[in-house]
Amino acid sequence: MTNTIQRTCVLVLLALFATPIKAQQTQGPQQGALPGGASSLSETHEDWTVRCQMASQKDAAKPVCAVVQTQVTPQGQQVISVELRVSPQGLKGALIMPFGLAINRPVSLSIDEEGQPVPESFTTCIPAGCVVPIEIDRGMLSAMRGGAVMKVSAFTVDDQKLSLPVSLKGFSAAADRISELVR
Repeated sequence: MTNTIQRTCVLVLLALFATPIKAQQTQGPQQGALPGGASSLSETHEDWTVRCQMASQKDAAKPVCAVVQTQVTPQGQQVISVELRVSPQGLKGALIMPFGLAINRPVSLSIDEEGQPVPESFTTCIPAGCVVPIEIDRGMLSAMRGGAVMKVSAFTVDDQKLSLPVSLKGFSAAADRISELVR
């Protein structure tokens, strides 16, 4: 998948899962702005990328930021994409899963093979893959910060279990960065 298509998917997902942004009273010209007055930002934190775009809401501009990890095959085909943004409960976002999965069965997330897997359900499919909205509460966020791998498990249409490992290397730094940028 090309970078342009990936950026388009990220922006579409940000729009799909965005919550209304309340206008803030500004104390100065830089509050709520991206560094250097940029209109967008992309930073790499090991295996995670921080992506931000300025969004206007009620006469105010505020960054909308997400931590993203996209895995592709050597041939460039997307395998999985994880996109998360700050929410009052922790993080909220979506997984973009490959086609060929049993969308009537839930996807489960677990961190380092520990704890009870969290089941999530598919909502729709888009050209990049099938969407699974996810909410990461503070407990799971803490586990992700201390973990090495988030395992995303699903079943194929021929009932084979598929487990996709998502590296958490750099996740804490990326999550801290988006929290800092959206203040």
